Amino acid sequence: MVAGEAGDVSKETMESWNERAREITTGWNARDVWNMDETGCFWRGLPEKTLEAKGRRCTGGKKAKQRLTWAFFVNAEGEKEDPVVIGTSVSPRCFKNLQSPSRPYNCSYFANSKAWMNTEIMTTILSKLNRQLKRNDRHILLFMDNAPCHPQTLSGEFSNITVQFLPKNTTSKSQPLDAGIIANWKVLYRKRMLRYVCSQVDGEKNASEIVKSINVLMAIEWGRQALNDVRQSTITKCFQETGLYPRDEPIEDDPFEGEELANLKTIMDRIHAECSVEEYVSYDDDTAICAGLIDPSNPNWRSEVRNELLDDDPDVQFISEDTSIDDDFDKELEEPSVKSLAEALHLTDQLRHFAQFNGYQDLALAVGKASDVISSLQLLAPKRQTALTDYFK
Repeated sequence: MVAGEAGDVSKETMESWNERAREITTGWNARDVWNMDETGCFWRGLPEKTLEAKGRRCTGGKKAKQRLTWAFFVNAEGEKEDPVVIGTSVSPRCFKNLQSPSRPYNCSYFANSKAWMNTEIMTTILSKLNRQLKRNDRHILLFMDNAPCHPQTLSGEFSNITVQFLPKNTTSKSQPLDAGIIANWKVLYRKRMLRYVCSQVDGEKNASEIVKSINVLMAIEWGRQALNDVRQSTITKCFQETGLYPRDEPIEDDPFEGEELANLKTIMDRIHAECSVEEYVSYDDDTAICAGLIDPSNPNWRSEVRNELLDDDPDVQFISEDTSIDDDFDKELEEPSVKSLAEALHLTDQLRHFAQFNGYQDLALAVGKASDVISSLQLLAPKRQTALTDYFK
């Protein structure tokens, strides 16, 4: 299949598709009209001159270890499902103490040598979703693009999912996630990542050194938080813009659309960014997220496809432990200085006092939520049986 779906799309093609889309969505409730798409994200990427050139492919090796593939499911009502994350390590060291390593931060985690989506993962995800919908006696209309990891055989395979493929080479204008949802998510993710870097910069360490302390679990945490912060109105607006909203309603501009970019630029200026905010947000948009994509505008496409085919098998997932571990990208979590829930609760009390004394109301509210979570964990923790000697201490 040919990549480059962000290119020019003829007016006639889109008018024809929009008319057909209105027919397809007729009779469907907005919350049952869904879109699914993947994107690559370099989770340690700094705004430097060495950013990947637009359209450059990223397959195996060290570059792949710096990238995660995220898959999102959204509906026209503005709701979001738990995302899918695909990495290169089957069992990252930072996952060691997770109760459910396959569900970090309620994301479904998969792994293969290139961090790519493939047909097996796609089928697994949709099969699980179909079972969930069946239990709830619910049917959905799912729009997908024609990526090789979305085979045509998916159409008609599921009892409660009607799969509808978007026209080839039109997804820049026909797919809601490509119309601004993913871009908004990347802005929010990179704001979190750069805030962390800025908070750690001092006279001894620079941004390039600090970013190496970021692990995959931190990246997934920030990515999950970023998705939570994508506004419902933003998602609905993108469905309206692409003609997939099941009824005609006026499209209203998002009043905060430029504010997020401005906030990100402010943070980038703190570390003397070497690129524009637009370049930083979009630099990994065209990284490969599955096998089989060919960009005919790239003069080296033949050699790159040859190297890809000779590289590792992208379909290996959850079969064996990693044969080689790069310590730079897969570090174990260090032992925390806080040793118990009681100590953690004491810290939140101190933070709350600090926030209230200085008038930091947003911080006080956030700390209050953390304190409530810690208190809940304490109640769920198994209680130590009281010994007779405890009463005489």
